[in-house]
Amino acid sequence: MKGSLSYRIKNGLLKILPRAAVRFPHLGSESAAPPLYNVKKDILRTFQGGCIDAIDIEPCGLLRLEGWYIENVLQLLDYIKLYIDDNLVPVAFYYRVHRADIAAHAGITNYFSGFALEYQVSSAFKDLRVTFKDEEIFSSKIEYQIAAPHYAELISQTKPATRKDIYGSAPAARYVSEVIMNLASSYLLSPVLDFGCGSGALIRNLRGIGIEAYGIEIESEAIIENLYPDIQEYVTLYKSGSKCPFKDGSFESVVCTEVIEHIPDFKGAVSEIARIARNRALITVPDISAIPVCYQHNVVPWHILEATHVNFFNQNSLHHLLKPHFKDIEFVKIHPNTINGTVYFNNIACICAK
Repeated sequence: MKGSLSYRIKNGLLKILPRAAVRFPHLGSESAAPPLYNVKKDILRTFQGGCIDAIDIEPCGLLRLEGWYIENVLQLLDYIKLYIDDNLVPVAFYYRVHRADIAAHAGITNYFSGFALEYQVSSAFKDLRVTFKDEEIFSSKIEYQIAAPHYAELISQTKPATRKDIYGSAPAARYVSEVIMNLASSYLLSPVLDFGCGSGALIRNLRGIGIEAYGIEIESEAIIENLYPDIQEYVTLYKSGSKCPFKDGSFESVVCTEVIEHIPDFKGAVSEIARIARNRALITVPDISAIPVCYQHNVVPWHILEATHVNFFNQNSLHHLLKPHFKDIEFVKIHPNTINGTVYFNNIACICAK
């Protein structure tokens, strides 16, 4: 019927309204390097009774088709098919979406004609094809990369998660970021003590570039299991709650990366760092100011609320903590991230001198 919505869609008489949302189009051509970021493209592919207006591909492997359909939305589970490299991918999740714009424009009372079909993809792919009732409505041959995320099981696990599952803790890091190495190698004087050295990764790296580095850590089974064998002779293990077994000014510099947020007596830990350091100290902590900065996006950076974090610092509170112990304190914000155009920093680094 010419007066029907389906007829107006098919013949281009109804203006298709894309959802108001931030888009992240793939920049570049078919031969561009595979993207490692969220890709959200307006595709505006109409079919009888509806439209797919966007495709969203997350690096974690979650692929989402977004659109609207004025008939029984459940039918789309049979009508729409997604093929990755010619393999049919089953729908992992389906849900309705509020689309008052379509209801108002089309003169219908169904405010939830919007839909999302989500698929889980486990590896990189290049050929993507979408069909409606076996007729192709969209295809792409751009290569996409997939990266396994932290907490991947939270996407599809069937058992409800507990607080312990979410706010968990991880073993000592086995690597050192480039920015930490640049800070340590640029500002610390040898010999250096790594206060709370974990696996000893920083000690290995510093010794690898000729810096005399040592470590101290709480004696525990987890630390002993994760400590690199080749630097064990440079690490001192001691009992929790006892004073560090070093004399005043034993080291020219002390480095303490992502440690004092884990220590209930953080003031005592900072006093020990200042006592042992003859000249300089480098301290890093998570930056809790990321939470209010990201508030507008309803996002909390996951690492900040990790289970074993018992203290939370911003630049002001860290400055007040360190001021009684060091004459000069300079701050560097490190490990930046961007969410919908908002930049926040994961960590604060403090360069301290006596």
